[in-house]
Amino acid sequence: MKKLFTFLFGAFFTVSILAQVPEKLSFQAIVRNTANQLVANTQVGLRISILKNEAPVFVEAHSVLTNSNGLVSLEIGAGTFVSGVSLSDINWSDGIYFIKTETDPTGGTNYTISGTSQLMSVPYALHAKKSGSSLQDVLTSGSSAEKSVTDANKSAVVLNTTGGNTASTSYNGFLSSIQGTNGTNSAIRGTSNGVSAHRNYGVYGVATNAAGLNTGVSGVAYGSSDNYAVWGVAYDALNGNDNRGIMGYAIEPTVSGRNLAVTGWAGRSDVLNIAVVAYVDEGSTAAANNFGVEAVTTAPSTTGTNYGVYAKAANAATNFAGFFDGNVMVTGTLFQPSDRKLKTNIHPITTALDKIEALQPVAYNYISTANLQLSGKSQYGFIAQEMEQVFPDLVVNQSFALNHRSGSPGSKVTTDTKVEKEEFKGINYTGLISILTQGIKEQQQQIQSLITKNADYEERIKKLEKTLLGE
Repeated sequence: MKKLFTFLFGAFFTVSILAQVPEKLSFQAIVRNTANQLVANTQVGLRISILKNEAPVFVEAHSVLTNSNGLVSLEIGAGTFVSGVSLSDINWSDGIYFIKTETDPTGGTNYTISGTSQLMSVPYALHAKKSGSSLQDVLTSGSSAEKSVTDANKSAVVLNTTGGNTASTSYNGFLSSIQGTNGTNSAIRGTSNGVSAHRNYGVYGVATNAAGLNTGVSGVAYGSSDNYAVWGVAYDALNGNDNRGIMGYAIEPTVSGRNLAVTGWAGRSDVLNIAVVAYVDEGSTAAANNFGVEAVTTAPSTTGTNYGVYAKAANAATNFAGFFDGNVMVTGTLFQPSDRKLKTNIHPITTALDKIEALQPVAYNYISTANLQLSGKSQYGFIAQEMEQVFPDLVVNQSFALNHRSGSPGSKVTTDTKVEKEEFKGINYTGLISILTQGIKEQQQQIQSLITKNADYEERIKKLEKTLLGE
């Protein structure tokens, strides 16, 4: 009887995302007869089977010629398919596999010699190819991996993807989605808790070289409940360090562009649009100082200007670049543009005194209201409706949106369809300064005229006295 001694040298493949992996395994076997002599230069028939749990999952046939050393060389996957699945569809990670060889020394299909041996190493290239097209097997088994990074190998996972070339299409190097009916669902969650004197980043994004927009980390949230495109939570800072839920950092040199550390963009709501919201409502002690917004600008600039806060409002019926629902403290100086080059239709104010006399200064207290944080102390000023009758340009109709006055991040607006607001009249008290100044000037003119008349009367009286006294 002839014997077939087989051994699998392995699948010598290079795995690449960009290159197609060969769906074949290199296989070699030596055929000897009962006298242990080589069967050389003979056409033999072979049937190759891949077994799992003793059942064939892949079977194919070959007709090959042995060489002068009795060696047959072939590629499993390149023969005549007999039964089972294709070689590329075998899930190599799902259990133990065996290879069975059957031989017909006459070159036909009457296989009389057989042998079976375990595949001691997985055909990694084919496994990688299958895993590259689908992660379902890994996800189903709940598999996880552990890897330690070093100075020589700083990244646990590296994925290099080449995107497409259509400008209006989004290409994703990594895309994850999760759906659920309860609980907290995180499509991507990053945790970094290394004990380090430097920095830990849970999620770190870098975007470069786009002609339009580069976004290191982009968040999109939508649904019928509260939506947070980006949510930052920070806690447990000690020894004077900071907890920062969201940190913006933009300092790289730019010749003609701008560096914006944090940007908020909101629109298309029929109720209320707020680009950036700041809440401080959980101070740990009564002695804590709480800042809804803190702005500090100290960068050296020889010709530029530092703005702690810059705000602009336009295009609405009522526009407030700043609205402070409470007291305002200023340690510096308040300025308004007053350069002549910024003005037109300049003309003097006349007859201010008569109009000032029509005003009625009053002392008053504000009515307590939940909508506005009005002072509870005694106030001095004017009634806007009365001022409007005399100086209508100094009175403005003001509208204050109430929908965001909930006071905490998780609370709701009071309605989804109606914009709630508080409407009232306000007075431009700064504009009164020039009018009062003109009033003082007109009053001073009257006083000066009276002084002149009084001096004339005194002189005439003196003359009359001298005449009466015969002097």
